Parts: sequence; C-alpha cells; structure tokens
Amino acid sequence: MCAQIRNRLSACGSKRELAQGSLGFRMPIRRFVCKLKMSQDQDGHSQAQVLAALREPGPYRNEALAADMERTLRLNGSGR
Repeated sequence: MCAQIRNRLSACGSKRELAQGSLGFRMPIRRFVCKLKMSQDQDGHSQAQVLAALREPGPYRNEALAADMERTLRLNGSGR
C-alpha cells in the first residue's frame, strides 16, 4: 500500500494537482469513549484458547494482556 501511495505521489506533476483530489475538514470532538474488546462475546472454549495463546511462548505471548482479559471477563461475568 505504501508503494502505491508513493507511486501516486510521484506521478503527480505538482502539489496543486495532488491538492485538487484532496478534501480537508475539521471535526470537533465532543466525547471520547474507550471500550475494551476482550472476547466477551466468545464462548468459554474460545476464551480459554485466546488466554492460552497469550500465555505460551511465541509471537502472541503477552502476560499483561492475558491478565487484563481475565480480569475483564471476570468482571463481566462471561469468564470461564
């Protein structure tokens, strides 16, 4: 994707040509809501698989995330 963007930018003859296809706008933020998605809607077996993958050695190992996920599932009553 980056290569496509670079090719498009270099294909433009000038900044003006590039600007003709662009639109800028400002949007005020009135409210910001942060929600954590921790497999709450998954069945217990799937939740256990995700937790196991987060705890075993490998590219997905993340003990802190596993602890947060377990705590969230317990608080929501959807944990194992």
